[in-house]
Amino acid sequence: MKKRAIRKNRLLRPADAFLPLAFIIATLLGKSAVAERVYLNMLFPALFALSSARGVRIAFSEQPSMRRVAGSVRLALALQFIGALAFLVVDLIRNHGQFVSTNIIYIAAGMMLNVEHVFYEYLFATGDGASATRVRAITAALTAAGIMMTSEASTLGSMPHGLEWLLGGATLSAALSAFIGGAIGGKLRGKVNDRVLRCAPLAMVQSAVYPLAWLLALMLLKPIMFESLTALPFFAGLAVCELARTPFRRTGGESKGFNIAMLVVALVGAVLIGMRYVPGAQAFTASLIGKWSHELTALGVMLVLSAVCSFALYGNVKVREG
Repeated sequence: MKKRAIRKNRLLRPADAFLPLAFIIATLLGKSAVAERVYLNMLFPALFALSSARGVRIAFSEQPSMRRVAGSVRLALALQFIGALAFLVVDLIRNHGQFVSTNIIYIAAGMMLNVEHVFYEYLFATGDGASATRVRAITAALTAAGIMMTSEASTLGSMPHGLEWLLGGATLSAALSAFIGGAIGGKLRGKVNDRVLRCAPLAMVQSAVYPLAWLLALMLLKPIMFESLTALPFFAGLAVCELARTPFRRTGGESKGFNIAMLVVALVGAVLIGMRYVPGAQAFTASLIGKWSHELTALGVMLVLSAVCSFALYGNVKVREG
């Protein structure tokens, strides 16, 4: 019974939603564009790094030896720097050979957050989920604060737009996670192994499916999606996807509760979409929540898409073992 409880706890990690929650809070406080930019400068370098920050979780699930886990971490850390450099080259080409200082800072901050992600997964691999949760809570708080301190009108500080707060917070998060990971898991002495590379295709699919669904919604549902004034719908769906994340698809025995949860999320999304077509509903919600009523339909779409993506990646039609 105890083993079953531990297994279920590992499948659901509330800390996985902390960073999307930080983006949601920053968006609600008026920093949607900055939050979106931070996220994208995490996502694209991560994809160039073969989604190895996420891939280590898959690799860890197949590696009972901590020395092999350490070897996977070493390779994943190297890939974060390579991925950031590759994205910087792409940005340089996109800007016709001109370095844009703000872009460099955002890419550096995104890289540091991806480095923190590697150590966050490493802490879970050591069995110390409590420390991993605390580290991610600190990271989320520092990231939200850094986003809030960023402003195009800012003339304070040594970096454009006050970006030293964002970069400093991301760097501190990476350093803290590395320090705690080293203190708990020991030095990364394991021989570098290629397990992360073998897990890269699945990790990249897991990383890209929801953002691609968002892009598809923007193209096919323009009248609905462009009513939204912020990235709130996207980040809300992202939080669902992060909470649903597991290294592999759930087994039949693990899927019943998960399937019900995704069905509830999809139904909530469908209700929000349906309100668009109920006479007087939009006026009523506008009187209650003001400008945020513009987000509701797009929020509904993204909740439905997040539930569909999560079920496709991590769910199982079977709800029994065997």
